[in-house]
Amino acid sequence: MASMMENGVDLPPPDRPKFLSSTVDKAEGRFLTENHNIWTRYLSGKRLSGVMDIYMSALPPILKSSLDLSSDQWQKKSLYPFLRRIIFETSVQTFFGPRLAQFWPTMWDDWRRFDDATYIGVRSNWAFKLQPKIYKARERMFQAFERWLDAAEDYEWDNAEEIWCENWGLRLNYERDVLGRQCSFTKRGRACLQASFLFVIVTNAAPMATWFGYCVASNPSRLTEYRTATKPFILTSPTSSDLGSTPHFDLPSLIKEPFVHSLWLEALRLGTMSAAARVVTQDTVLEDYVLRKGSVVLMPVHLMHFSKEFEPGVKKFQPERWLVEDADKLKRQNMAMRPFGGGTSLCSGRYVAEMEILGVVSVLVEMLDFRFEDQSEDHWEFNPRSIGVMAPKKDVIVWVKSRDKILLVVLSFSLYMLVIME
Repeated sequence: MASMMENGVDLPPPDRPKFLSSTVDKAEGRFLTENHNIWTRYLSGKRLSGVMDIYMSALPPILKSSLDLSSDQWQKKSLYPFLRRIIFETSVQTFFGPRLAQFWPTMWDDWRRFDDATYIGVRSNWAFKLQPKIYKARERMFQAFERWLDAAEDYEWDNAEEIWCENWGLRLNYERDVLGRQCSFTKRGRACLQASFLFVIVTNAAPMATWFGYCVASNPSRLTEYRTATKPFILTSPTSSDLGSTPHFDLPSLIKEPFVHSLWLEALRLGTMSAAARVVTQDTVLEDYVLRKGSVVLMPVHLMHFSKEFEPGVKKFQPERWLVEDADKLKRQNMAMRPFGGGTSLCSGRYVAEMEILGVVSVLVEMLDFRFEDQSEDHWEFNPRSIGVMAPKKDVIVWVKSRDKILLVVLSFSLYMLVIME
């Protein structure tokens, strides 16, 4: 996190010590703890359902602007750019409200350039300084957040039960800015705090939505089973008079459905690429290795996810491995899974990410039919240049068509046949 704030979002030097947990200044050291508490308060627990209601309500107009849902023709899309933009624009609307775009008219292009540079950029600011177009794109992002804060800071949010307003978007932003001011962040530093939230809420969600969506939709039998599994959790269906509306799902229940959950776990197992650092607290012997107290151990998540616990077929997408009745095997598999890190570095947004991705993919699967140019997972190639979840290395081309048109034709034909038979 400290490296991301220093390099990726170029946090001003006076603000950087606040992101070091070892700081001797207790006033500054409190920021990390309270910031984490705010993340947790809004991105998990009882407020999460309300956040996701806002998210799924923001999705239909964005989906409508990305697809011609009234057409009965197949439409060609490159899956990752398609889902990346949907995730980004829905997230901005949900988490920051409608006003950020007013201060940032080049928002999508700037974000895409910034996000593409962060693989190196979180490690070194030179990734931006040596590429003027990307540097300027990032600078426009910071300036937009500064103007957004200026416009919002006069709004006193007295009702702590409200989780969203047009001025601040999610109340999380308001509370983090209040904390930033209390901890004497510079104005640019406060803008960087908001930009960092945009980064963490979007940058890994888009590639995971792409991979998970591909795993669901590229296999015809799996797609059919997924639709069957999710059907009981549809709360409202899109109306035939409004092809821009989308189905709404009971997401807290949907994510617990065994088949859906098995797909999610298997997609996480194969699609995540990160590493967690840990300090050994006492001399330890682990699988014949002696680890001395004070040593720093790096745990590469991708290697853990390919361990012997997942044999046979460790390199294959096999969600059924999560549906076995062997409790001991399931326990060992779960212990080897670290897609969101662990301990003090456990991702605060893991629950909202799961609901966000399953929500978007389930809506698309319910509304669209898919035809992939290559439907074999053996041909999917991950790009290892990631900071959490791997995007596809090559374009994944998919043709999509609204199921509503197909269903309306089928229903009309069925009614016609009934009239004839009578």
